Amino acid sequence: MPQVAMASRSVASLLACVVSVVLLLSTSSRAFDTGAHSDLTRNSLNLYGYSRDAQHMGAFSNWLTDLYAFSPSMVAGLDVVPDYVAELETFHCNNLYSIVFGANYMARFTLNTIDAVKDAVRRGAILEYLAILGTSLHVYQDFYAHSNWASIKSRSRCDCYEMTSTFFDSLTLANGSVEAMVTLEPEYLGFITYSYGGRGYPHYNIFSANVEHGGYCEGTNSDSYVRPKFESTYSYAFAGSMEWIYNYERWAADASFVARAKSWTAGNFTAELYRDFNASFEVSYASTQLYFGESDGHWKGPGSGDTSTFAVSTARLSTDNQDPYQQLYLRNATPPVWSLLATPPLYSFLNTSTNSDGDVVADTASLRSTVGNFTSFRSLPGNYTNLTAVVVRTTSYNLSDDYTKLIGGKPSPWALISIDGLEFMDAPMQDTQTWTPFWTAIKFVPIQSTAVQIQYQLVTTADSSNWGKTVPIAPGDGILNVTFNTRTNTLSGDATGVHDTFATALSSSANGSQVTIYVDSRPLTCASAPNATGVVTFCDNTAYGELGSFPTCEASTLPPLGQSGGSSTRWLWTHSLLCACIYLLFIHV
Repeated sequence: MPQVAMASRSVASLLACVVSVVLLLSTSSRAFDTGAHSDLTRNSLNLYGYSRDAQHMGAFSNWLTDLYAFSPSMVAGLDVVPDYVAELETFHCNNLYSIVFGANYMARFTLNTIDAVKDAVRRGAILEYLAILGTSLHVYQDFYAHSNWASIKSRSRCDCYEMTSTFFDSLTLANGSVEAMVTLEPEYLGFITYSYGGRGYPHYNIFSANVEHGGYCEGTNSDSYVRPKFESTYSYAFAGSMEWIYNYERWAADASFVARAKSWTAGNFTAELYRDFNASFEVSYASTQLYFGESDGHWKGPGSGDTSTFAVSTARLSTDNQDPYQQLYLRNATPPVWSLLATPPLYSFLNTSTNSDGDVVADTASLRSTVGNFTSFRSLPGNYTNLTAVVVRTTSYNLSDDYTKLIGGKPSPWALISIDGLEFMDAPMQDTQTWTPFWTAIKFVPIQSTAVQIQYQLVTTADSSNWGKTVPIAPGDGILNVTFNTRTNTLSGDATGVHDTFATALSSSANGSQVTIYVDSRPLTCASAPNATGVVTFCDNTAYGELGSFPTCEASTLPPLGQSGGSSTRWLWTHSLLCACIYLLFIHV
């Protein structure tokens, strides 16, 4: 009888899983596209001196914050919702309907993080320290990605990001008083994050008619380099990441422990670490809205989708029950690292910080405690703030007919760009031999840098086990290698001169294949006062979404997936569902 019951539950779980995966793949990611989170996390950890392994551990746990927030709870009427999903859904800064809501939320989350990191240090748990760091960075990055922060902090110039003040800069200046914060900077009266009523949120979404996240072509999000205000939002999230890590290390209150964490290596589990990190790329870009006939993966932008890769990569994740990195997030961990950050609940202010009329008011005690334990961005040492972005923007690519035939046709190119050793993976473009992509790789480096090494590799995606086929676009090994001077915007090496605008973009080619890029630098903050002309609505040397308008949604003009797939496409779709369900069954249910 127990075996029958177990089998019955397994069948029910499998059916729920199939439906949930369909719905999962037909909805937008509720955060920065996962690629942006990965870049922000590794870039900021890199500047603080964390090892390559530690950077990737932080990025993988950052990604799990999104992955583990999805479950069969998306299926109405099925009582299969694990408690952890509701908790993880609170990690995305949604449904914060005023600066008071936002301040209370961030204060509670900061205090929870302080307790969590101190506990990890007390137990000597370096892996948990890194996992909590990556997870907590995700939350603070979402505070900017899911709000209109970059809109209320409008830029007045295009030659720098004009990052004026982070949330904690303003809260600290106001001595922890939200009322004083609004008095000093009235624009905060317009602060809001988008409304989200899905899955674990029904009792948090108290104003259902508010702004929605949307997707690549609509909504308030700034999640991808195809969205309005993306680069501005990215700069604030990066500054927030820098101040968060600075404080996180001080909350640890153990310099020796922090030093060991920074130099951590994966050892015997190195292969698992990079397999997991690669899976974060593959599962994200390969997820697709096939249900609607669109190429809409969620690594950095639209145009991606590969059901066989999705199937293989999710199956790989589910096969290793000894993986120490996934174990940190499983329900049977003691405790799972995310649960430490969710206790007390992040939305408890809805019940504990209200006046007699039931209106949410500032949680004064938590806010004062937070400010007392936080050094804001503008007070950090200069080596963490005097930074400039190196921006590698791809304006077009073309694969030769000969190369396309060589790989069997229907290439899905993407760019693998290394900037001073930090790798950036842009979104594969499904079945496109020639295209004008939105690829924009951004790495912040010390502002005095005069010799930034850049390696540009154009890659085609064959399948999940072999996504490293280089398209030759330069002499020799086919990879473009240049040195970039951020002071003069001059290139040397395989290409020379200044190529820092659309108009002066350089073309590099080999054997008939070609890529056109420009390399620019944009300081995080501006050295001089804002322009007197006021808000700019057009910066023509930035990512597409930074133009200030989005009239035609050109991002969605890629050919739908499966147009020529027929029964093969249907088989791959079914295969991916089954593999995804196996993954969810082994890990989630």
